[in-house]
Amino acid sequence: MRDVLLIAKREFRINLLKKSSIISLLITVILMLAGMGGLQWLSTKSDDAPAATIGVSGAAGELSAALQTAGSHLGAEITLEELSVDAGETQLRNGDIDAYLQSVDPPVVLVDGHLPDIAASALSAALQQRAAEQYLQSVGGNGSELAEALASAELTQVDISTDEQDAGAYIFGVVVIVLLLLTLITGGSMIGMGVVEEKSSRVVEILLATVRPLQLLAGKVLGIGAVSFIWLLIYFATMLTGVHVFGLQQLAPGVNLGFTVHVLVWGALGILMYAVMWAALASLVSRQEDISVASIPMTFLPMIGFYLAMFTVPDTSTSGLSTVVIVITLIPLFTSMMMPMLLIYGTAPAWLIAAAYGAQLLGIAVVLILGATIYRRAVMHSGSRMSLKEALFARS
Repeated sequence: MRDVLLIAKREFRINLLKKSSIISLLITVILMLAGMGGLQWLSTKSDDAPAATIGVSGAAGELSAALQTAGSHLGAEITLEELSVDAGETQLRNGDIDAYLQSVDPPVVLVDGHLPDIAASALSAALQQRAAEQYLQSVGGNGSELAEALASAELTQVDISTDEQDAGAYIFGVVVIVLLLLTLITGGSMIGMGVVEEKSSRVVEILLATVRPLQLLAGKVLGIGAVSFIWLLIYFATMLTGVHVFGLQQLAPGVNLGFTVHVLVWGALGILMYAVMWAALASLVSRQEDISVASIPMTFLPMIGFYLAMFTVPDTSTSGLSTVVIVITLIPLFTSMMMPMLLIYGTAPAWLIAAAYGAQLLGIAVVLILGATIYRRAVMHSGSRMSLKEALFARS
């Protein structure tokens, strides 16, 4: 165990302090914060209530209260400024006000080009209310009672749409699995390059003179896996910080501490599984230029999981869990991508979470056995690329 920890410590130190890794990490963190800031700005922009600034003359001041009430009913922010006619015309030309109500008998409003829709609606509603009150008074009615009746008839809207929440879940779900994908591929490629570099430079022969192949494999997986997990921690700490700093809790109610703990566990399990697979396949080749051959399946597998999660999980918010989604989730190669999306949509029942953990642990056990067999038989092989069949079934 001491040898494994020494190897892990060496791999951890070398890969954590790489300048390229640090720069990549900083760029990713900055882009995440910038993206969440932009999302907050767009969310605020879309939530802004319509507004209008209306100037009123002294003669039209009696309509001020009715205009404010009309604006409230319209869900608009009406700002009133009492101005003289000359000041009103000047501010209108300068664009400081949207309209200038010059008189109410007869109703005259000055505009510069056109009257904004929200100002037109507020003015029309206020003038109609005034006309109705005057008519009631002329026939012996009570204008204040009319105002109370109009207020009681205001329509209350209850929004049952989940579009905004679903959009937020999709955005943050995709961000989460992109971070997982980035972590798996980056960490795996570091392991693959390290294995091939040691073989091509014959360093592995020196190392295996003092440690067993499986100890070397375990040390590399633990060391570089720890680096990948630290990156994942930083990514999610950044995301949680951004959600709270930019006030995105309503847009992504599922992004909380409990969700983050779950995803970090899935990330750790995925890192372990893919790290062993990367190391095993990389040990089949002996030259740096051949590493791409071994990397292709290991690049595509997490990407397939990424796209499956991105396109199959969102439908579960309306259609519920399908057999296809359940089957894909329980395939260990894709579990670490599917589960975070299901959790952020809130469509993962407890039994599926438990079953997914079981499937992932079983998959890791199988990968450890097969990966260790391949690595042990291929790591000392030099020359032409060893086939996967030969590494698995050839006699030791």
